[in-house]
Amino acid sequence: MEQLILKQYNLLPRDLQKEVEDFIQSLFQKNMNQPIEKKAKPVQKMYKPRRAGFSKAKFEMSADFNAPLDEKMEPVQKIYKPRIAGFGKGKITMSADFNAPLEDFKDYM
Repeated sequence: MEQLILKQYNLLPRDLQKEVEDFIQSLFQKNMNQPIEKKAKPVQKMYKPRRAGFSKAKFEMSADFNAPLDEKMEPVQKIYKPRIAGFGKGKITMSADFNAPLEDFKDYM
């Protein structure tokens, strides 16, 4: 097994060999406290899987939870201002050469 690993390592490009060396070094640093003979513990999940619909908190619904909302809410009156024709006249102007080709697109024409 060791010879196979060494053979495969030698076939790798130098940059990948460096990655393998760094990985081995990180494994040594990570497991410095454990003796080599001791088998490593299986990797444990860092989080608990969550299930939809379950919560530690308790929620209580009010007795009228299913009552229609429109009975509970006060109506909001919308105030509309009357529109005045010609109110914005003279505020918007268009240049005289509006339909002329743009200079930015002269290369494409």
